[in-house]
Amino acid sequence: MLKPILALLLGAPFAAAAAAPAALSLEDTFDAHARVITQNDEEAKTALRNSLRTADPSDYPDIVDIVDALYEFGNLAAGFEEPAASAISARRKTIHCRADKIEENSSSERGIVDYHCTLPDVSAAFPAYRDSRARFRTGEQTAEALKEFLEAYAATLRDAPGTRYQARAEFSRAGDNGPWISADMLFLNLKLLKELMPFSAWDERIEAESVTAYSGIPACDLMLDAQLKFAERYDPDSPLQRGTTLQDIVAEKVRSLGPSLAEAYCRGTHDRNRAVWEGPVSQEDTDHVRAE
Repeated sequence: MLKPILALLLGAPFAAAAAAPAALSLEDTFDAHARVITQNDEEAKTALRNSLRTADPSDYPDIVDIVDALYEFGNLAAGFEEPAASAISARRKTIHCRADKIEENSSSERGIVDYHCTLPDVSAAFPAYRDSRARFRTGEQTAEALKEFLEAYAATLRDAPGTRYQARAEFSRAGDNGPWISADMLFLNLKLLKELMPFSAWDERIEAESVTAYSGIPACDLMLDAQLKFAERYDPDSPLQRGTTLQDIVAEKVRSLGPSLAEAYCRGTHDRNRAVWEGPVSQEDTDHVRAE
């Protein structure tokens, strides 16, 4: 009887060592991130924490804190009254992300995951948002306008068909044979929130409706409109003012970069030069804008 007990006691340290946390595979690391980001899944949190703890603490002392920064959907229903709040919370639980393609390099130090997320398409709420903004600008029943928009948005979010958000995440090892980590996954929660609450993009779209559309991309249309007005005011004899030269340059940017990158390029250019285009300028400012 004593021999089996002694064998169990002597084997206990080895069993404990065998149960020590191990780093997740690339596929499981992505899946754990996705489940935490979209569902705040406690099992996924535990698995991801245990995986991250395998990193060298001297090099990555606070790496486990990453897990607590991944979930941002908890307040999505904040500010809504019942039953809208419960409906939004229920629909939020249907959001998920899935890997489509996973690749690791030959040394298994870097990996790429192409994936998609399924979430509600809230684009049908845009007319209600535009109407609400118009009423705010005129000072007409602002409280009532906000209430009506929130009701329309909640109904849209509850009943909207699903849409696919497609993206790519790059992963790398945290140290030699350490756990997989990804800066791209740290920002996925914010990107999905922008898809669910695209109010800044809608503001840009509303602003672009008042200009002549050349590209079909609001950010690029606003940038081009600002450039044309600037050139007309300060440099009317510029070759860029002849015919459709400026329009052609922007159109070529859109073709070469693709819609998403062109939108980011146009928005960045517009934001950098907004003060110049909208206010008094120096010769140095004029030369800078010409160069772009």
